Amino acid sequence: MRQARLRRREVLGYINSPETRLKISASQKGNSYAKGKHWKLSKEACENISLGHRGEKAWNWIGNIERDNNYRQRKSFEYAQWRKSVFQRDNYTCVFCGCRGGKLNADHILSFATHKEKRFDVSNGRTLCVPCHKATDTYAGRGQRRAKLTELKTLVHR
Repeated sequence: MRQARLRRREVLGYINSPETRLKISASQKGNSYAKGKHWKLSKEACENISLGHRGEKAWNWIGNIERDNNYRQRKSFEYAQWRKSVFQRDNYTCVFCGCRGGKLNADHILSFATHKEKRFDVSNGRTLCVPCHKATDTYAGRGQRRAKLTELKTLVHR
């Protein structure tokens, strides 16, 4: 019988004869795939693999974007003060629909990511409730994605 058939029979619960087991063993000797099933890598090898997936070598590398810096600034004391002052200026009321209290967001009129000089400018902020915030053009980076799409469309249509 062919080796694959013997394996299938073994998996299904058939017991192979000692002679058949020897044949299977002989066929697997020198097979690097069969031997490598239980590899254990050294710490050094794991570290080298890890270094090969960081920074520019990472599969999801976009470019020199300041994601960590943006995250740190959003968690800063200065950002919390900006948010609080925007809420107080608007009297904790959504500027679009006029609902007061509830779940409110401090929205940047000009994008936080692209207008670094206006990040903590109170005049660049507005108080919005969650549904109104989701309806804006810039919610969750929507404006940046649209800008990239229009840029791609202009390149394609040339």
